[in-house]
Amino acid sequence: MNQKKLQTIINCLKCCPINWKHFLLLLLFSFTINLEAQVVNVAINQAQDKNLNSKYISPDIERSSSDVIPIKIPGRKAIKEFEGIQKNSVNNPNLPTNVSCAGLKVVFILDESGSISGSNATEVRNGALALANALNNSGAELRVIEFATSASVINLGGAAVNNSFITNFTNYLNSTYNSQSYNPVSQSPCTGWTNWEDALVKAQPLAADLIIFFTDGNPTAYNFGTSNSCGSVRTPNDGNYSASSALSRAVTAANALKNQGKHMFAVGVGSSINESNLIAVSGPDKFNINQNIYTDDYAIGDFDIIASTLTAAVNLICGTTLEIKKTVNPQTICVGKTVTFTIKVKNTGGQYNFDAKNVVIKDVVPNGFSNMQIVGNIPGSSFAGNTLTYNVGDLSANQEVTISFTATLNAPPANYNNIAKAKADNANEVSDNASVTAEYPAQPNLACYESATFNSSTCSWDVIGEKPEKPVLACYESA
Repeated sequence: MNQKKLQTIINCLKCCPINWKHFLLLLLFSFTINLEAQVVNVAINQAQDKNLNSKYISPDIERSSSDVIPIKIPGRKAIKEFEGIQKNSVNNPNLPTNVSCAGLKVVFILDESGSISGSNATEVRNGALALANALNNSGAELRVIEFATSASVINLGGAAVNNSFITNFTNYLNSTYNSQSYNPVSQSPCTGWTNWEDALVKAQPLAADLIIFFTDGNPTAYNFGTSNSCGSVRTPNDGNYSASSALSRAVTAANALKNQGKHMFAVGVGSSINESNLIAVSGPDKFNINQNIYTDDYAIGDFDIIASTLTAAVNLICGTTLEIKKTVNPQTICVGKTVTFTIKVKNTGGQYNFDAKNVVIKDVVPNGFSNMQIVGNIPGSSFAGNTLTYNVGDLSANQEVTISFTATLNAPPANYNNIAKAKADNANEVSDNASVTAEYPAQPNLACYESATFNSSTCSWDVIGEKPEKPVLACYESA
């Protein structure tokens, strides 16, 4: 029990009549709440080892909550066991800030377990390819390990990331390369489990500055010296399987990588991830908050963050930087009038004077504007509805492009923000905003006219009737 809870109980005793029996019950209640909070932290691993298989329809695919056989919540011993495993994690070495992109060695560990399917598998493929494209022709090396029930190093014809590597990796992800393919499947009893340990062990002999460990689940298999129905891997089908061993052995394998001086960066996606387990194999610093791949240890989110997270991380090392500037003229207009937006994007070249690859500019014009027209003939630019897309292509270091478009503002008087964004395969997204204020001229005093109607063409009021003449003050006391 922490000091704050104890003080709360003491304060209650001071102000409320209470006997010792009630006091003991209050202590027990406080302890129970504290224990339940710990249980939640290890909820993913809370299944009893012998009943774990009842959670699954097939390897790594859980049943719905209504189908799951009730599982006993672990006691204090089980909780302490998992907490002890997580505390056994050694410090994650920082990536040296002076690491050269031309000498950067990355190992990408790619989850191929059976829980990845459909649109999620597409997001994984896109994210993996985005990572490779971010490193293309930078001088960096990329090695790939896939894992499910067991792991294997993928032969992509070399580790230097160039156009040939990109082609081979694309074929591996989407079809086949050298009899290898990325194909998450779940076939009971042995295919499709999540063996973190084997993936991390396979990375140990590989040269690497940075280990990127991607997964959508928690460890559900681990290596075992004695052969069984699944070879030398224990899964929940094995009567001697231990969920805590699956995590413990993964942490041990990750510790070995850290002790080799390799920086671990874990990326966990999906609703099944236990964040504490990611921290156990990497470290406590969260990339979602700090955005520093040199010191951060893990990132977590949904499947749609894979590409942006992986590219954002490596672009901090091997990327270039874009600059964007958006302006509007005029900034204040009458409703019904037209403005001109101008967007300028420049590739700074970054630390290594790199070209920016596949630069794309997007601008979603807010509601209230109409009749958007690009100024001039700019190849690669178009409007789809109210969205401008400009596929620039590659930009050399210090090269700049400009695009302008006109739009008519039809909405009521207000302030309208319009944000343009630009990104590249090897440059993180940048954005800038231009604001337009729409207004009407002041409406005439209807006490002076029969009627007043706003004319959007002239941005003025058309009035009917004449303003009465001012009385001659010599004839009246006041007017």
